Parts: sequence; C-alpha cells; structure tokens
Amino acid sequence: MARMAIVAAKAMTPTSLSSASSQRGFTLLELILVMGIVALAAALVAPNLTSLDSRNFDAQLRDLGAQLNYARRNAIVSGQVSSIELRAQDVQTTDAHNSAPRGKPVV
Repeated sequence: MARMAIVAAKAMTPTSLSSASSQRGFTLLELILVMGIVALAAALVAPNLTSLDSRNFDAQLRDLGAQLNYARRNAIVSGQVSSIELRAQDVQTTDAHNSAPRGKPVV
C-alpha cells in the first residue's frame, strides 16, 4: 500500500518546473466538451438556415399580393386598365395611361 502511495505521489509531483510550464495543450475532456458545444450550436442554427428561404418566399408572396391589390385599386380609382409585369428579378406595377413603373422591386 505504501509503495502505491509513493508511485502516486511521484506521478502527481512535477519533476521540474520548466517541464510543467512548457507543456501546453488541451486535455481530452476539454476537447470533447468544446466539440459538444459546437455540435449543439450547429444543431440549433441549422434548422433556421433552411427556413430562411421559406421566409424570403413568404415575404415575396406578401409583396406580390400587395402589388396586385395596388393595381386593382388603381384601376378602380382611375377607371383605366392597370397591369402587373412579372420579371425574374422584380415585380413592378404599371398604369395603362402611364407606363412608368410603380411600386418597389422584389428582391
């Protein structure tokens, strides 16, 4: 038993101060904890990244509905035909008597 205590004491006692201060790095436990935290953060962030496209699409649909309502109201008030011009990059409203685009482009 005493021999085991001596071996344990030698293992726990640094042999020199310079060798203890020159050892740098991370323990296995620290690395596992950091990897676990990073994995948890990635698991929380990943679902939000996929829903960004659907949020953007929903916003574009709301804007398109607003543009359609604007064209309808404009046609009713002016008594003339209004149209919606759909392009790959934007949505713009134009009047029949005035071809200047109205509304903001959808990005």
